[in-house]
Amino acid sequence: MAHDQYDLFFNGSILPGHDPDQVQAAVARLFKADAAQLRHLFSGKNLCIRHAVDVETAGRYRAALRQAGALIEVRPSTPRGVAAPVSSAPAGTDAAPSTAGLEVCDDGPEFELLPPRSGSLADCAPPPPPPPAVDLTGMALTPPGVILETHPQPPPLQIDISHLSAAPPHSGSLADCVINKPTRPIPDISHLRLVED
Repeated sequence: MAHDQYDLFFNGSILPGHDPDQVQAAVARLFKADAAQLRHLFSGKNLCIRHAVDVETAGRYRAALRQAGALIEVRPSTPRGVAAPVSSAPAGTDAAPSTAGLEVCDDGPEFELLPPRSGSLADCAPPPPPPPAVDLTGMALTPPGVILETHPQPPPLQIDISHLSAAPPHSGSLADCVINKPTRPIPDISHLRLVED
């Protein structure tokens, strides 16, 4: 039978592979919970954090808490003070409830999620570790003028220019540098005619 309303229970369950401190910080950010409320949420007791919510709200809570690394259990809603069967499966699963114990949504405080797009889990991320310190104790500045290059300099090039001479100023022209290419005969095109369309 379909249910119109649901109760949301949380017992501090954390998804595998998530750091508990980071998950608690993210949950605190989601609920704007203070230190006392956070201890209450992660005390290990199965707490009813919301009572009689619709399926869309229950889905939002489950998705937000899963993104934070935590698990909630969604159960068909019962009137406040009326015992509801407790699931024997781990929190966050969809197993059928059993009669292993009874829990009630009492008149305790309910936890509201932040409005959509009003916060980010990035605010709860731990700061990145500082870069490793570089040991500079073995380094010192050299006095000014000291050449730091230790590789031997290549020997100077020995270019013989004794056979070259310079022309007197204004005694030459770029025309002297022109390379005369042999003329090529113009092909005979007298047999070609233009054809009009």
